[in-house]
Amino acid sequence: MKKGLTEKNIDRALYDRIGKQNWSLCVGAGISQPIFPSWNRLTSNLLKEVTKSISDDEVDKLINNFRPDALIQASFNRLKLDNKEYTELLGELLFRDIRGKLTNDEWQSFKFVLSTKYPNDISDARSADFNDIITQRAFKTSALDIGKVIAKIIGTKLAPIGILSFNAETLLFSIVNHLINRSKRNNKLYLDLVNMSISSRDKKRIPFIFCHGTVPVPESTERQKKRLLTNHKLV
Repeated sequence: MKKGLTEKNIDRALYDRIGKQNWSLCVGAGISQPIFPSWNRLTSNLLKEVTKSISDDEVDKLINNFRPDALIQASFNRLKLDNKEYTELLGELLFRDIRGKLTNDEWQSFKFVLSTKYPNDISDARSADFNDIITQRAFKTSALDIGKVIAKIIGTKLAPIGILSFNAETLLFSIVNHLINRSKRNNKLYLDLVNMSISSRDKKRIPFIFCHGTVPVPESTERQKKRLLTNHKLV
């Protein structure tokens, strides 16, 4: 998004484009910090799983010389786990920081919302907990600001024709669903979670495409894990 584009001026910016061209939203790991780690931080934690004795200086040297995707693949080769085991390990590391900062009740609500495809499945209690986490705690993210904009314009002619995410977690997807659910607008499903080529799509909904696939949320149900487990897209 253009520097300085905010919830206050996005309507005008988008109206300038309506009738001229469609638009898509493309997001990366920066929007999810500090709730989720950057790719470099995730890779650093992964390297320490491969070699417990590795020093911070050695980790920094590796990260400075190789891309995170190369180190993630190299770690997979070294750990000798199967695809499912390795993908679940990535999920554990991805969620480790935020899980350690939440109470057990907060964690139960947070993991449920991020594992849920349908906003109507989120109870009022879960929704209230999730709302407190993303708005009241010290977890201010760009994902929340962007989510407010998308929830506001979704279902209107200003909405994007697609959302492309290079993240392996569903924070923005979940925030949009959460905000729509809290507004009690209706029971309509506006987003399709697309993390595989065979994911269900509806031409009336906006495809939310996870270009790198998704990793399951730790301690979620087997059904929820299966929905987010794309272990053929490890990097």
